[in-house]
Amino acid sequence: MSGINKIGSENQLRLILKIPAYITSPISVKGKSNGKLNFTEMIDLVVDAVEKYNDSVEKIEIVKKNKAQSKQIKSINYYKSNYGDMPVILLQISDFKTGMIDGYLEASERHNISNSDKLGSDTNFVLLYPQIVGDDNFSHYFLIFIYEDPGKENNEISSSVRQVLSKVLKLPMANIKLPKVLEEIKKAKVIDNINLNLYSSYNDNNSDMKLNKYVISSVTKIQKTITYANVPAEEITNLIEEPLSADNKKKVLRFSSGENKEVKITTEQKEDALNKISETVEELFNYEVEISKTDPIYEVDFILKQIRPVVDKYLQNK
Repeated sequence: MSGINKIGSENQLRLILKIPAYITSPISVKGKSNGKLNFTEMIDLVVDAVEKYNDSVEKIEIVKKNKAQSKQIKSINYYKSNYGDMPVILLQISDFKTGMIDGYLEASERHNISNSDKLGSDTNFVLLYPQIVGDDNFSHYFLIFIYEDPGKENNEISSSVRQVLSKVLKLPMANIKLPKVLEEIKKAKVIDNINLNLYSSYNDNNSDMKLNKYVISSVTKIQKTITYANVPAEEITNLIEEPLSADNKKKVLRFSSGENKEVKITTEQKEDALNKISETVEELFNYEVEISKTDPIYEVDFILKQIRPVVDKYLQNK
């Protein structure tokens, strides 16, 4: 969760606003005779998709495997604006959780939460900034800036944003090619900090287990975290290319590759008949803004104002 820092001699409470940036996969421009959209047309495509979703009775439901809770994307509001001459669009995603089987809400009275209650938020914001590159074969995509306010868990906002991007707007986050990452590592020569997470699981047939004769399955899951510092480029390459061991089902490697930029490489064995190995490589751009606890953090004008310098900084560092 975003942190609260005490800053200044009077210990005035200040908040840290996180604004990670991503890139989407290219937009399809089928039906355009010149193979090109303009920036306004790109924004209009987003508006059309959002309005279609809001009018539909079918809503996105996010369900985690073997979990009682689920999350639904209820509706999406949008606000058109401009950063200079560039049209941008801010999405406000309303979602709620249901299926909670434990917990309570206490105000003037205590209310025990039931699995039919809905716990929602109307303040999940993300900004889309259109981009067009190329001379003849044009590529259209969006820069994505997620507004991770200090009142929420960051992964909660991110999961809703990713679902809206991929399922409503048909704009999944772009994956980059591994050779590009390896080339950047060679240029850096040494990487200051690397985090490696290894995930494994095994069937636990412990005969001392309570009520052992009634057990139909028992699986133990293990996460191992390793942190490295000042690693030479050639050693990082070996770490990336090292295959999954027989014990590990998933490997997640994260490291910085420039100012505000992080690379995440996920290698995972799929649980299917073929036991295929999948590998995804993502670039993440992490920015932070310091704000006051009295700032109107959910007002649209304030949000647009906070994100704009982050957009400018990203474009300068491209």
